[in-house]
Amino acid sequence: MSRGFLLVLCLFAAAPSVLRAHDPYTSWTDLRVLPDRLELTFTLSRGSALRLLPNADKLAPITEENFAAYAEPLRVVAPLLFFLAADGKPLRLVSAVPKLGDEKDLIFVLVYPRPPAAALRLRADYLRLQVDGHVGTVAAMDPAGQDLGCAPLNVDEPELTVKLPPAK
Repeated sequence: MSRGFLLVLCLFAAAPSVLRAHDPYTSWTDLRVLPDRLELTFTLSRGSALRLLPNADKLAPITEENFAAYAEPLRVVAPLLFFLAADGKPLRLVSAVPKLGDEKDLIFVLVYPRPPAAALRLRADYLRLQVDGHVGTVAAMDPAGQDLGCAPLNVDEPELTVKLPPAK
């Protein structure tokens, strides 16, 4: 993949989520490194979100009308979506909030503790539950909005490692 194409892909990933149309083949994760926490905003289509649940093929589509029934099961599977480790030490999910997006999307806001300066490895475990060819783009930013790294992930290459700056 050319460096220019990857740069354009990363810039697109950093664009507001309203600009991102979602289909079953794409998802987006914005990783914000904040002074007191790591915050992942994970956005995917409602159909792709349904695939995260057991017996997904037997479930009704997620809609505004029935979302309340899906919110808790989605929150329960949230710890299984990503694996994060700082210098090899796993980070434990602190909170997870699933909510409906504006574009027939589903958004998870996932919060992890903020480790000190470290190599942060993010593995997108949810990719193994998605359709063949699904690409999950991850863009990581520091508190000032500076790019720490960006990559399109897939089931064969589900990881991104970025260097975390010291907490301030």
